[in-house]
Amino acid sequence: SFGHTSQACAAACTGYPLFGLQGGGQCFCGHAYVGGANHTRVADNKCGRVCPGEGGKLPARLCGGGWRNAVFAQSGDLLPVR
Repeated sequence: SFGHTSQACAAACTGYPLFGLQGGGQCFCGHAYVGGANHTRVADNKCGRVCPGEGGKLPARLCGGGWRNAVFAQSGDLLPVR
């Protein structure tokens, strides 16, 4: 669904080790990161803007961009997948 912050998506994805935000807040949950030609890592500055209300948090809480996912691991603290 749309309009999530990183914290809201993390809560919606309880029970999943990974979650991602795309297009400014569309939330996805997952068990594994799938790589491949269409799923390569890009620089953080290509992963959208900081989620509304989450400015100044570290690591940066990006909300994804057009066809770009900001992927996080649920490990107590939100960690961007590197």
